[in-house]
Amino acid sequence: MMIMLLLRVFAFLLGLTLASPLHITQANRNALQARFAKDFVLSDIAALSCPVSPQQAGNTTTPALNPTTSLWNDTLTFQLTDLNTNTSTTCTKSYLETRPADNSTEASPSFDLCADTHVQYETYRWRFEENPTEFGKFLIELDHSFNDPAQFPPPFSVVTYFSEHLQLNLTCSHLRDGGQSCKLPHREKTLNAPVNGMSD
Repeated sequence: MMIMLLLRVFAFLLGLTLASPLHITQANRNALQARFAKDFVLSDIAALSCPVSPQQAGNTTTPALNPTTSLWNDTLTFQLTDLNTNTSTTCTKSYLETRPADNSTEASPSFDLCADTHVQYETYRWRFEENPTEFGKFLIELDHSFNDPAQFPPPFSVVTYFSEHLQLNLTCSHLRDGGQSCKLPHREKTLNAPVNGMSD
């Protein structure tokens, strides 16, 4: 009787062992790594919108403006730091915008490289998740690639962290030339962008 009971317990435990995964898949490992990753931090966030004169507009590839439309040169720039590697860089993008007829922009949705950190295999990138329709309000996405052979042996040692979509709501003031200068609201110095994914 005791032997039969022990055999049943052994069979039950053997079944659990066979049914359980023997290792964590790469996808699960990456998800776990991203879950405990530190945030990206944005600082020195600034946006500037300057009017483009008719003479300058004539030198662009933008279609001719009608009397109710004006052309603007918009720039967004910020300092981006990854707390996982304690490295940082400057990211910036300039684009043309027409106002007020259709608020169309030439802001590309593709990823742009941030300034080179001069570290091998390291790149910071960012993009507009949505085409900006109101200056000072931007929805952006960020990623950071770097070499981490200690955690991820070659040839899969280059890791990329991806951020959640981050909404920037900047406070803007009007300039004498009709342009706008925008920054974070008073007393806000930085914004955090949580990491929500990774690949290697």
